[in-house]
Amino acid sequence: MKKLRVNTAGRGFLHVVSGTVIAQALTLVILPILTRIYSTEDFGALTLVTSITMLVTTFSTLRLETALMLPTAHRDVRALVSLSLLSASIVATITALIVFFIGLRDPAFDIHTGLPLWVFLSILLSAVYTVLNRLALRKGGYSEVGKRAVAQAIGTGGAQLALNPFPGGSLGLIVGSLIGRLFGLVPLYRYSRGYIGRTHRKIKIKVLREYWRFPVFFAPSAALNAFGVQAPLLFVTAWYGVAFAGILGVAERVIGIPMTLIGNAVAQVFDGEMARKIRAGRGGYVRPYMKVSLWLGVVALGVGAGFYLLGDWAVPIILGQEWALAGHCVSIMSITVAFRLVASPTSRVIGLFQRAGGMFVIDVCRSLSMLGAIAWVMFTQAPFLVAVSVMYYSLALIYVVTWVYALIVVVQESRKSERSVTGIVA
Repeated sequence: MKKLRVNTAGRGFLHVVSGTVIAQALTLVILPILTRIYSTEDFGALTLVTSITMLVTTFSTLRLETALMLPTAHRDVRALVSLSLLSASIVATITALIVFFIGLRDPAFDIHTGLPLWVFLSILLSAVYTVLNRLALRKGGYSEVGKRAVAQAIGTGGAQLALNPFPGGSLGLIVGSLIGRLFGLVPLYRYSRGYIGRTHRKIKIKVLREYWRFPVFFAPSAALNAFGVQAPLLFVTAWYGVAFAGILGVAERVIGIPMTLIGNAVAQVFDGEMARKIRAGRGGYVRPYMKVSLWLGVVALGVGAGFYLLGDWAVPIILGQEWALAGHCVSIMSITVAFRLVASPTSRVIGLFQRAGGMFVIDVCRSLSMLGAIAWVMFTQAPFLVAVSVMYYSLALIYVVTWVYALIVVVQESRKSERSVTGIVA
């Protein structure tokens, strides 16, 4: 802890993780109450909205929010922010229309009359948060990122509890989630001042030419990545029904706690510090990559073992006996969350080094692997828990491949930077 306090990355991690600890503690307190006042169908509706949001938000900004970590000129960052938010608004509108027409044809997706509106608002708010969060990380505002987690947890949990008495069932969960997103934007607002507003068209064209790889390669790659991750929830909704989607969604919430608590905190600080190293251009990327990976590996081993051993009996005790099936899902998904805890934060380097081709191949493999798993489940008419096993084990394998490729990237880029520095000195 003393070592962490004396360097920027360590202090940043402590700020972020302290906020997420408080936020996850609030979530753990509120979730058992919510599972007793909302039904599995209600959580299924929330799961569907959340899955669509996470699927679309990843590419709605054309991945330009990642690019805004790299420019040194203020006007370039401002242009990237403007383009990101414009793209997100258009994509959110198109997605809402698609959801509306799908709901007319498929009863599985017609879970709430206002679903298109909730999807639109959820995608837009998530995209705004993504952009503002990147701005905060760019300027080293780690404490505000930590405060954001607490504010969002308070807003979400409080609103979902308060809205339960109103009619509509799932409406309380969905609207409460949107209110929480609004709460989460408040601590990040001061980092957006000066970056949001009209930008000259020539500057927008300039940054698009300079960072064209992000919308051309990384956005489609992000869409494939998100599809691979969200496909199980979307497939379960369509194939097994909204109630089973709610069970799987709650299981995802439980295993997502360490990912939010540790993985996202590490990812955000690692992202910001690696971006600083890249802008400095001095190399030395392998050592921090391996240190973070080894530290996360130890944590992931404990987390995975804990979920595997305790999921079956602990989840029903905490959430209620009607959620026993979610406990079985948690045990099955323990291996996947362990690999994800290591691979997701460290794989940020692939985007920072603009390795679009390699990331695209990995994401294609993830999507094909998931489609193969889904096809097998449909062909064999596999029961729910078997389907969960097949889909999430295929995801675990891809996380291993992703980590290996990210290591190859940092090794190659370190060598390239060291040769460049040596040449300048010579």
